Amino acid sequence: MYLFMKKLILCFLLHCFLYQDISLAFWGIYDPIRSPKIGECFPSDPFTKKYILTEENLFYRRKVFTCEYHCINSDYSSEMIVGTSDKKDWLKEDGRSFVCEGFAENMVFVETPNNPRSWGYWSLRGSTPFYPMHRSIPELKEWFLNSIKNPSLDMLFSPSSPFPICSTQDC
Repeated sequence: MYLFMKKLILCFLLHCFLYQDISLAFWGIYDPIRSPKIGECFPSDPFTKKYILTEENLFYRRKVFTCEYHCINSDYSSEMIVGTSDKKDWLKEDGRSFVCEGFAENMVFVETPNNPRSWGYWSLRGSTPFYPMHRSIPELKEWFLNSIKNPSLDMLFSPSSPFPICSTQDC
């Protein structure tokens, strides 16, 4: 109870000082921007990300991490799955490369002109549901193949390509 009250007071103070994004993050209010369809997944919370491996090279950074996702079954029930992402960034990382799938599309850069140490930061504005076959997360693809019977073509293939490729840079 004491920990809950501390968190409540901290969120109230952050909200009062115009840090709505941080206070929403404490409450875990990063719901999808639209209702997910059958067969789609969305990340549950940005704070569920756990790094497994971090490797830096002269030419690239590689990070392997897990995130928790909620996936919608054929009977509209939700199932929580931990998915592993293995991403490489070729020295052009802008703050959106190593986030859980479904968050990067909704990040907004917030400038901080009064802070001499920083140009700004990326702020989350919700999550976008996605079909697992469009991304490169093996656990989500396995769930999709085992759970969804008779999938439609848009569930299997990306709208921009006739082949099942993922939309990330490391495919």
